[in-house]
Amino acid sequence: EISPESRPDQDLAHNTTIAPSLFLGVPIANDTLVRLRAFDLPREQVVGEDVIDSHLRGVTVGADYLMVSTFGRTVFSAGVGSYQLDLEGSDAALADLETWELGWFVGVGEWIPMTQHSHLTFEVAYHATQHPGKPQQLAASLGLAFFF
Repeated sequence: EISPESRPDQDLAHNTTIAPSLFLGVPIANDTLVRLRAFDLPREQVVGEDVIDSHLRGVTVGADYLMVSTFGRTVFSAGVGSYQLDLEGSDAALADLETWELGWFVGVGEWIPMTQHSHLTFEVAYHATQHPGKPQQLAASLGLAFFF
């Protein structure tokens, strides 16, 4: 997380928790995809004087632009989506924080071909939402993409 409220003395909070992510891309041109993405990013949320472990869930839609590169294809992504803050062990008093809010993202990555129908993907994305504290997440992902 960038400039986390939970750690005011740090510019960046690092979390090594594995986070699930899934996407579906639909080609609209040779080098352009529309991508629907769902993910669950871990984070720390400040509530009053307490720091609560939480997750920032998102469902986004965006455009991916692919360019041929040395290793495969470089991908540039941008889009908008809906993000939900999910506080672990929260009670009814905190339910007003667990809302879906509008947000946006930008990202860059590399898709390396493994077979004719599969690619190893590495991407870094910046997510920003309208939740209290305006959380900003920087997420690095490693995965597989299959083409049909």
